[in-house]
Amino acid sequence: MSAAREKLLNTALDLFLHEGLQSVGIDRVVKLSGISKMTLYKYFPSKDHLIAECLQQYHSEIVSEIQQCIVSSPPMLEQKLFILLAWYRRKFVETPILGCIFVSAANLYTDIEHPVHQVCLVHKHMLIDMIAQLLGGFGYANPRELAMQCLILFEGARNLYTIKVQGDSLESATRVLLMLLQQHRPQPQPHPSSSSPAPGEV
Repeated sequence: MSAAREKLLNTALDLFLHEGLQSVGIDRVVKLSGISKMTLYKYFPSKDHLIAECLQQYHSEIVSEIQQCIVSSPPMLEQKLFILLAWYRRKFVETPILGCIFVSAANLYTDIEHPVHQVCLVHKHMLIDMIAQLLGGFGYANPRELAMQCLILFEGARNLYTIKVQGDSLESATRVLLMLLQQHRPQPQPHPSSSSPAPGEV
């Protein structure tokens, strides 16, 4: 990626996250990036193209950070979850961004075939798949359905936080998540009894 293209993407993404997709125009991206409008249109023929590329970059960043949390955390599921939740709080709750940019973009570009909407769909499906893979690795049944329930909890908690509903919605969501996982916790497999006859014995 050229330095100019990278600077444009980083500048635009930061503006979109903190000021919103609709309120940020091409002229503001050009001014703050220090890159000419001609160069911007060389890489991004329209604002729609710029938004789609920004979302794709942000998607890749989020996926990479989640993978790093999972790989670098201790082997117990609860420990991995608490590390992921701490990352989630830092990334999406304690930073002054305007809610979920993927939800905002999907609401702006409602045609499911539009490239921007497609990036949003891919992002949410990827989050569900990653959670499902984690839960499936620990023996949970129907991991994708359970993963969707987990994502619903924290997407909802984030929305409540964004509109300043009183109380720690993320902490509440965490408690519900732990109860949900406890309810679906895999049953330990019984070990063969030492008194059971060996294969071939009568």
